[in-house]
Parts: sequence; C-alpha cells; structure tokens
Amino acid sequence: MRFFVRRMNKIIGLTNLAIICFLGTWPQASLGQDALRVELLPKALRGSGLPALVVHAQEKLLEVKIELRRSTDGKKFQENAGPIFAGRSHTFELPIKRGKATYSGQLSVEVGNGQSGSMPLEFEVALVEPLAITILSSDVDLKQKQLALTADRDVARVQVSVMSDTGTPMGTVEHNFSDRSYAAGQKVTVPWKQGKGRVMRINVKAWDTDNFYGEIELFPWKLSIPHEEIHFATGSAEIPSKEEHKLFSSLKEISDAIAKYGSLAKLRLFIAGHTDSVGDSASNRSLSQRRARSIGQWFRKKGINITIMAAGLGEDDLLVETPDNTDEIRNRRAEYVVSVDSPPLVGGIRWQRL
Repeated sequence: MRFFVRRMNKIIGLTNLAIICFLGTWPQASLGQDALRVELLPKALRGSGLPALVVHAQEKLLEVKIELRRSTDGKKFQENAGPIFAGRSHTFELPIKRGKATYSGQLSVEVGNGQSGSMPLEFEVALVEPLAITILSSDVDLKQKQLALTADRDVARVQVSVMSDTGTPMGTVEHNFSDRSYAAGQKVTVPWKQGKGRVMRINVKAWDTDNFYGEIELFPWKLSIPHEEIHFATGSAEIPSKEEHKLFSSLKEISDAIAKYGSLAKLRLFIAGHTDSVGDSASNRSLSQRRARSIGQWFRKKGINITIMAAGLGEDDLLVETPDNTDEIRNRRAEYVVSVDSPPLVGGIRWQRL
C-alpha cells in the first residue's frame, strides 16, 4: 500500500489533511478514480466539537469502518458507517477530553462493485482551548482610540467593534497581520475608528494562526454620580437623620442611570469611602469601609436593585495632599460610580459586595 498526506487549505478554523490512498486492490470508482477521499481534521476548539476523520465518497460505499486505539489511555474505538452515496460524506468524531492524543489503527471500506480494501492510520489530534486574551484597563486609550492586548498563542488577526451608550454601533475594524503574526505574550496595539458618541462597550476578537479565536468584552464606560457629602459623627458610620436628605438627589441620579443604560449592560453601583489623615491608617480604612457600606445599604433599602459594591480607602487616596494628622474636610468624602467593570483601587484594596 502506498499513501501520502497532502496539506490542504485552512477552513473553519481547522488545519485539514487530505489522506489520499493508492493500492492496486484499493476500491476504484467506475471512472478509474479513487472511490473515496479521507480528510483528517486534527484540531477542534474545546466546547465546539471534536477532531474528526471525514470520509468523502466518490462512489457508493456500502460500508466504512474505523478501528482505532488511543495512545493516551489505550482505549479502543470502533465505528461503522454506510451506505454512503457518491458525493456524500460521513464524519467520524475522535473522542478526546483535552490536550493531545495519538490514534493508530485502520480504516476499511467495501464498495458497491464488490471491491474492498483497508489502510493503516496513525495521526495526532488536539483539543484546543479558546485563545486567552488579556487587556488591562491601562491598555485602553479612549482618547487615542486604541488598545493593546496579549494572548497565550500567536495572534494573526484582531477585530475590534465599538458600541455607544445609546446602544448604536460606532464602528468595526479588523487588522489582519498577513505578513507576520504576534508571538504569544507579545503586546499587540490595535487602533480603531468610531463615529460620534460615548463608548460603552468594546468587543475584541483575536484569532491565532490556526484560525481559532478568543473573545473579550470591555466596558470602559462609567458614570460618576454627583452628590452632597454626608457628614458623619466622629468615628461613626451611621447616617445622621439630618443628613439623609442629601442622598435623595443621588438616588434619583442612580435610578435614572439604571433606566437609561441598564438594558445595554449589567450595571453595578460602586461606593468608595475616604477619610482625611487624622488618626491611624488602619482605623481610617475600616471606618471609611463601614461608611461606604452604610450608604450602599441606604440605597438598597430605597429600591436600588443592581449589585452594590463598597470599598474603604481611608487616607490612601487623598483628594488634597496634606501632612499626616491634617483635618481636611475635602478629604472626608465618598464616590458614587455606576459602571460595569470595577473601577481601579489603590493599595491592594478590593471591592466588597453588599
């Protein structure tokens, strides 16, 4: 038996190998051509299918049988198909849970004119993870209309689509690096063009050199809610009843934002508390956290039904830089932000959900 393997074009994200078999006793079609063509699809995206052998009938095939053994665990597989009429195909999926595996065995066929034959098989298949894309918030520049990404495999193509906070598309651009690909871990800078409006969502797709892709959505949009600062009693996180009226205007602003933008993205309310530099740092951070939670709980009781996150920064992010132990009213403040992605925090502080 003589056979050879020929590399074909890439289609639907898979590198295809056509295995053409020649043998004096191998079944021949009525016109003297090969009765079948066997195509190996050696890669598949995990969650979107399996590697496969595809038998293309060029003459009626009464039966096609594969008998394979998987090298990773020694498991044997056998599957029969037929009849397969001329011009039709049959796909034999190759089970694999993750990573790579080698299969060996044989393919046997019986053709309508009574001929039969077989061929040995040995090949490697792989189940490929989606391309993992990383984009830091600092890598998105809305003014320059560009972003930078890295991926865990070589990048051959990137597509960026932008949507406004009114729900209208603002433009899609695709960059095809046909003359080169960006190596795994190498930063890829991608500009985009957009129409008028304020960017809410950026969808980024990147394809590797085998045409498998990964996708990520960014929400650089945020809305800072104007408000009057609540004056808490010293050392207390309880909202004084005489200060409560200040929260009602903010409540309306937040409710209006949810009504306007809530259908476009999964909004969250972020409340960050700050103190001045009087007192020790740990106590100030704890106090500002409790005050932020107190404000968030007030909004929750008044009907704000989106996720509310709170953080206490204490004196770690002063609005007005002062020496230690300085009583500065402008530093005793809170921030109310409606957004999708979490606003960055300093000093390793994390948002906590109410």
